[in-house]
Amino acid sequence: PRSKIAPKKETQLFDLATMIPKKNNLKYNNEKIWYEVGSNKIIQKTINRFIELDEKVARLLGYYVSEGWVRTKEREALIGFGFGKHEEDKCREVERLMKTVFNLAAKITPHKKRNSYQVLSYSKIVAKFLEFLCGKYARNKRVPEMIFSSADEIKREFLTGLLLGDGSNKEKMRIAYDSVSLNLVSQIKMLLSSLGLMSSIKM
Repeated sequence: PRSKIAPKKETQLFDLATMIPKKNNLKYNNEKIWYEVGSNKIIQKTINRFIELDEKVARLLGYYVSEGWVRTKEREALIGFGFGKHEEDKCREVERLMKTVFNLAAKITPHKKRNSYQVLSYSKIVAKFLEFLCGKYARNKRVPEMIFSSADEIKREFLTGLLLGDGSNKEKMRIAYDSVSLNLVSQIKMLLSSLGLMSSIKM
């Protein structure tokens, strides 16, 4: 019998040049994107212009929606993820994902005031990308639009990162996700439904 050929998965790409506010010091070519700083036009760290939406990227985006934040200044930007003291494994995973996805070094450091850890990385390009795609501040976070049209395994990885962040096991076979954003919770419900998973929203 003739063996079945698995359908070729469609590659979904983020073009960072179309997602970051255009400024005179923002430069890019067919492969990389970067900022030039000062009168000497010093090149800040280059980032791949095109990022493929694969399982690793999806999980990192899920972590960002749950636990991530950005702080941008004129010349630099800080990307951070917050985790509890007992979540060192998640810190290390985010550290690895930042390196794999963006080739960015990240630093795991104890929070100065809270009993928690932070994973910190510097890149204005990546900060602007995450802010454009997923929002800034908890009340404005959202599921990236491309996630909804992606393959099921991409959706699952995004949800895994999301739930590893702000999710909790309330009882056997039941997981809860808490958010101040009704829009985000509604989007998560829609995403779960697309995977055949039932959910409900409690105000």
